[in-house]
Amino acid sequence: MSERIIDYIGSSEEEAARLRLLLRMAGGKLKSRWRFSDADTPDLLLIDPDTAMGRAAREAALEADRPYICIVDLGVEDSADWALRRPVKLDALVRMLNTLAPPAIPLAAPSQPAVIVSQGESFFDLDLDDAHIPAAASAFASGGGKATQRTHAVDHDALFRRDPMANTVEAIVPHALDTNTRIEYTDAPTARTQAKIDRSDDRVLLQKSQPGDPNIDPSMRRQVVSDDRSYPLSDYLDGPLLGAAEVIEWSGLPLLVLDPVEKVYHSPADLSGLELYALQRLPRSQFGSLTRMDLGRYREMYPAKPLARLRWLVRYLASGGQLAAHLDPGGTFRLTRYLELARDYPIAFRISSVMMRGQLPLHEIAKLANAGMNEAIDVVNAYDAIGYLEHEMRTRFKR
Repeated sequence: MSERIIDYIGSSEEEAARLRLLLRMAGGKLKSRWRFSDADTPDLLLIDPDTAMGRAAREAALEADRPYICIVDLGVEDSADWALRRPVKLDALVRMLNTLAPPAIPLAAPSQPAVIVSQGESFFDLDLDDAHIPAAASAFASGGGKATQRTHAVDHDALFRRDPMANTVEAIVPHALDTNTRIEYTDAPTARTQAKIDRSDDRVLLQKSQPGDPNIDPSMRRQVVSDDRSYPLSDYLDGPLLGAAEVIEWSGLPLLVLDPVEKVYHSPADLSGLELYALQRLPRSQFGSLTRMDLGRYREMYPAKPLARLRWLVRYLASGGQLAAHLDPGGTFRLTRYLELARDYPIAFRISSVMMRGQLPLHEIAKLANAGMNEAIDVVNAYDAIGYLEHEMRTRFKR
């Protein structure tokens, strides 16, 4: 049994040790005796193409026309190289080594070359000791007989490669375009192209090399315009801007998930921690859509709270001590329901508690709650905005 050298380049010590163990376990299954060595010239290379050393070894093997096997992960697509997939199995390693590097065919010794002898007229004398065969004698004397070495072509590709066109979409699901189908041109890259650009090492150069075709009719080009408009928080709560749950975490503010379908929101912050969302306009582009899995995760992390709390906050911060125009300053006010505000706004909570007692004028509400008039007006306006307020005008203003 001939001895052959194998070397593994670009691997970790653990993986190299496992391959050495598999090689020892193979034993008599191999047609040649293999041993690992990094000092002798290898007959076969095992390389890891994901490492820099493995890629360099692959290029050198290609130039030297030396056989090599790539050790790749299970999910890597098939390529033109012979490959073993992790975790490497014993049977696969034996089959690959026996196929790629079969044992050498021993040649006949040069002292006993093959001779073709013409029988001629001495055919019946060949089995006699004193038979004289001039043709054979001359052939042995001249040493003209030469052994003919025959080689057999083995189609290794058919054993280890699949047809790359066998699993295409066209082969699996035949389809054809309708007669009225139109192809729309766009300067923007498609989602698939963008994904390839992001995975490429030269993505910066590829993104710059997306020129529009001047020969395309401009009327057929789709203009991709980003929405850079901004809206107050109240428009996101009550308007049609959000059709489903979306998340925003903008400019260092706490995370905020708005769910208009369930009419709730999720956030790790208290109501007072969301004031900056209520005091400024929010860019529409800063909101991101959520998958069902993401929304479920946020629901588990942060308990749902009604959107009415955010509406209350927006009106409370924007009131400025000015009573709403449709409310009578001399009338009486009471709450049908109230929000839990003790931790976020203690003064507003005291005013809410007083207003739950019954119809009271503004000055009595402020006095009983030990709060200022402007604070009482702000709370009244905020509860009026969410429909929790009952208001009774003075008698002379009633119709």
